[in-house]
Amino acid sequence: MISLEYKDWERACKMLRNIPMNSKNKYFQTYSFYKLSVASWKKLFSQNFFNTYIKSGEFLTYNYNLSFADRLLQKNNGSYRHVRIVSPIIYLFLIAIASQIERLYEEKRTENIAVFFSGNFNKENESAHYKNSYEAYLIEINTCQDSYKYYFKIDFSTFFPLIDTDILFNKIDNLDPKSALIYSSIIKMIGQGKMPIIDGNSGLSYLNTVIYLDDFDTAVIDYLNKLTEIGSFRLVRYVDDLYIFINCDESKLELLNYKIYNHLCENSVKNHVELNSSKTEYLTSTSGLGERMNSDLYDFFVNSTEINFNDYFSKEDLKLFLERLLELPEHASYEEYASSVLSTFKNDEFVFENEYALNAIVYNKKSWVKDDEIQEIIEKIINLNYHKLRYAAKALITLILNTRNGEIIKALLNKLFTAYSDGNGNIVDEILSIEYLVQRNFKHTNLMNVIKNVNPDIVNYISNYQLHDFFNYIENNRTTYYTKENESYLKLANDPNINFLYFRYKYFEALGQTLESFAYFKNYFDRFIAHAQFCLGKDGDKKPNYKGYYKEGDLKKAIKLLQIEISDDDVDNILTDAHKMRNNNPVSHSSANILKNSDFKKTDILNSIKNLNKILMQISSLITQKKDN
Repeated sequence: MISLEYKDWERACKMLRNIPMNSKNKYFQTYSFYKLSVASWKKLFSQNFFNTYIKSGEFLTYNYNLSFADRLLQKNNGSYRHVRIVSPIIYLFLIAIASQIERLYEEKRTENIAVFFSGNFNKENESAHYKNSYEAYLIEINTCQDSYKYYFKIDFSTFFPLIDTDILFNKIDNLDPKSALIYSSIIKMIGQGKMPIIDGNSGLSYLNTVIYLDDFDTAVIDYLNKLTEIGSFRLVRYVDDLYIFINCDESKLELLNYKIYNHLCENSVKNHVELNSSKTEYLTSTSGLGERMNSDLYDFFVNSTEINFNDYFSKEDLKLFLERLLELPEHASYEEYASSVLSTFKNDEFVFENEYALNAIVYNKKSWVKDDEIQEIIEKIINLNYHKLRYAAKALITLILNTRNGEIIKALLNKLFTAYSDGNGNIVDEILSIEYLVQRNFKHTNLMNVIKNVNPDIVNYISNYQLHDFFNYIENNRTTYYTKENESYLKLANDPNINFLYFRYKYFEALGQTLESFAYFKNYFDRFIAHAQFCLGKDGDKKPNYKGYYKEGDLKKAIKLLQIEISDDDVDNILTDAHKMRNNNPVSHSSANILKNSDFKKTDILNSIKNLNKILMQISSLITQKKDN
């Protein structure tokens, strides 16, 4: 069905497995991989699983892989973004897609630039975690600080949703058209027609950074090369954040600001992205980026040596941070929080953001939070306005749990339960609740029950994938078909064509394109009947007769022979309506009579699909149950 190779699936599995266990279990989307047993990892890695479940497209015929939950996630700047939650298999598959494309794609940008995304495909340290690549990005910035006088910084507005998926895959000349169609359709299906945001997915991060922005970056490099005012330059990109480091005479700064910004605006329009003008930093001295990273921090990032945090921060800094958070006005903006509270951790020796320092303290200095005064402040924050935790939900929920203080934790839970029971629960409560569940390994049934009232999809996801080894869920929900001799019939599940037809039906259904959805479903229906006839021994051929069941009369005769629990008259009516609809459908037939029929309604198509599905359900029950011989 697709040209994806086993080595790409294997690499995707390795990248996810290589995420440290104490990181996998801190993020909602990767938590399910934290629960995998050694035996399940082995099965997931196996070539047999890849060939039968992935390569054949069988995984795209199960609704649990084609259903997506919604969640709001907090960005580093405190704002919220809408993310889609996908099944573990889809999460892996997106990384495998990127692995394949990484092998096939030749970048146009070849000099004067370093590009980083949320993950790493380098064989020596391949990982689906952002940490190593982000730290390499910081080191690159630090190096450029020493080599260049000025920097120009940009990022894009609503980057992911503005990406045109069709344009993205048109850039990949060496990918076969069928795979490109399937890959782009999966991505658009997840994002409801747009590029989705999936928390921490290295595959999408690679595609959107390395592939989609290649032409943009190449145009910037070509333009800068032509500017005689510039002595030397280097670009450093992390996803949609771009630094342009430049050496030039100070007298040329104003002119270069004008030229570079105008080019970036024009280049953005050509490449279907939008500059975030409010975050543009015009040519500024690199000394403004902070002092050079000292040797301890450099060793921490490059050589993974331990840092003595007492050399940079103390328990008093954490206490002061919490005191300032307590004093912060109830409705303060994130900018106010950042300037008056988070700035507590500002240290000129650090080249990274203050959020990084907060996270480092939360996860590396757990003993500090055992201090009585610190716990007293935390308890006051919860009791007076626990919604202040929204400014850094993951870090502050973890901080609270690190207290190991039952009264403090109970106080937070009481606030959440009260909000939900009073009908006042809002998006902040949901974010805090889910972060709590992740950090507590989802061991709070009552909290999940109250979340289920407002977001049932996400709780169903937790039940399927987060509470137990998700590979068992996959194995228990795979469909097995049996012949009349009670032998396993593998041809249907492993038929890439029928799997393709079903997936395209679901894709167009998800996008609300009913005529296209019906066209694919009817073709899927006909091919399924051919398999059923062969599976049950109604055909004497050596393989299913795919050409024998697309005519109305042949289909009626074949289905009646199966003696399903739908009357012959109803079968006749259902198939007559379906064939009339297919023959009038402009997607399927040149007559396109539907376009002339003003009485035709969308519900007519939906009812036809529903009735055809009733027949399929009956036939499916015949071939998924063992027979009494």
